[in-house]
Amino acid sequence: MNKRESLGRGWLTAAAVGMLGAALYQATFVIAPVDHLYSDMRGYIERAWRLSLGVEVEAFDVFYPMGTAYAYALLFSSFGFARGLVAITGAQALAIAGNLVLAVLLAETLYRSRFAAVVALIGTFAYWPFAAQASFYLAEPFFSFLLLLSLLLTARGCGQPGRLTMLPLAAGLAAGAACLFKGQGLAVVAAEALALLLFSQQHRRFHTALYLLAAGFPILLQMGVNSLVLGEIAPFLAANDAYNAFLGQSRREGLGCMDLAANYFYVFHNNNAGLPFRFRSPIVLPVSILDRAYFQSELRELWRTAPFQQVIISLQNVVELFAVNPRWPLRNLGWTAPIEVNFQWVFVALTTVPSCYTLLDATRRRRFRLAVLLFAGPIALLALLCAVTMGQPRYLLPFQYLFVLLAAPFYVDLFRKRTVTIAEATPSKALAVATLVLLAAFLCASGTLLYRAIASTGTPARQSVASPIETKRPLMEVELGRERQLVTWRHGADHFQLELRGFDPHYTGLADPWALQADNGGWMRIDFPQPGAALEPREVRLYLTDTTPNIRTVAIETSEHRAIVETFAPGTWIAVPIDALSRKRGHITIQLRTFTGPGVQVARIAVYD
Repeated sequence: MNKRESLGRGWLTAAAVGMLGAALYQATFVIAPVDHLYSDMRGYIERAWRLSLGVEVEAFDVFYPMGTAYAYALLFSSFGFARGLVAITGAQALAIAGNLVLAVLLAETLYRSRFAAVVALIGTFAYWPFAAQASFYLAEPFFSFLLLLSLLLTARGCGQPGRLTMLPLAAGLAAGAACLFKGQGLAVVAAEALALLLFSQQHRRFHTALYLLAAGFPILLQMGVNSLVLGEIAPFLAANDAYNAFLGQSRREGLGCMDLAANYFYVFHNNNAGLPFRFRSPIVLPVSILDRAYFQSELRELWRTAPFQQVIISLQNVVELFAVNPRWPLRNLGWTAPIEVNFQWVFVALTTVPSCYTLLDATRRRRFRLAVLLFAGPIALLALLCAVTMGQPRYLLPFQYLFVLLAAPFYVDLFRKRTVTIAEATPSKALAVATLVLLAAFLCASGTLLYRAIASTGTPARQSVASPIETKRPLMEVELGRERQLVTWRHGADHFQLELRGFDPHYTGLADPWALQADNGGWMRIDFPQPGAALEPREVRLYLTDTTPNIRTVAIETSEHRAIVETFAPGTWIAVPIDALSRKRGHITIQLRTFTGPGVQVARIAVYD
């Protein structure tokens, strides 16, 4: 073996630490993920929190892929809700850092060039949207990690002697686990299976069969879970496949479903609707989002009545997949959208165009054919999947790592860097063993949570996390929403003032039948006597109600105080301290935001000294 020319563990460690720091900086100082919980449409977080509590799994829980909910639920079970949100951000940052390391190792393995590894490192580190993922709660960071890990194990497996059967086994398990996070992982499974069949040095059929067996294991397990939850055979990873296909092929800007039997309404807006393309107006259908047979029949009808139009729509979906635009969810943030567009244009110029050079080189000089199959194959299959469904902008983000890797040979040839045989910085056997152990632990732990939830007969009793109310007379007390009135004063009208925004009267039907509900966040300001007066308030207490069995999580924030109420039973008092600065100013502002569950309901407000 020639002189070692890999980047080595020192460089890999430094790169990982740098990317980890960039991701944590992004989540801490640029965009705080907890401020944009909507980024997962309140799906991953809520389902994971319910799963960690052992709440019965519902049919609607399998509408989206469950892998992200499994990962989040394990962190919630270990850290609780408030700290669990921080742990999720940290885990995503670690995954983003791991993606950089895996990209570097892939470049070394397939191109046998230290300079190619440097190109992969620079391209992955400099592309800001990769680190920006840490500011949201997404499936993409974990999916990208498993995708790149599976590709690395497959590449190592194709170059190792036939006796090392552990590599295709670990690669298949990683690819199958990636499919639990995003259905687009099936494109990776197909490309890797073909690579093992064509490029394995020995026992090609055996390695391919072993890979497919390992990849199918978590996929079949999830299908079994879906079948158990839905009470019927469910040969799919998530129940939203037919819904998404109909939404994309019908070119609707949005699709709402009203399930009259379950009294459940769901609406999803096509994320491409913000792009400069024409869409048809949104519609609402009187069906359940889980009615796959209905959406499949409507999809067949579209192709039967206008096949040529559907071909054009399919091509348009592919165009939208690769179009330069702010990637979701960053496009929802006005001040970052222009930055994202600039990064997209630079990315196209420096990676997408050079990637075409690698494809042509593989055709003319038959170089790097394995790399082209492993990198370009999943991208091509992803485009095919989007053609028959919809070209969501966020679908491409995990696969943009592959564009960086495809572009590396162009820069190697441009700067005339030699290609040599290099030593592997990470032994293949150790990597395979670590992958098998970690994924086995993940699947077992997720299965334990699922078993507890599926075996549950209902929502467990929930305990209040707030301190009980004292019997002494408050300085101020008001009832909210009574007889559809916003505020009914009981004490303190002469000394206090109350201003509310974002609340509407709501009839609860409980012992305290009236409350104010804030569906999208409520804001209240309480003005009280200045310091030195006979009345010196020290604490505000909010009487929260809960009228549904759904899990509810509320953030209560002031300028100096923040509390996340994880669960509460009907009739819970939440104490909010009045800080010295607020007492000096003579008022306190309190903001309430719902993280999971229905809108927060407040029945009474009291101020104590």
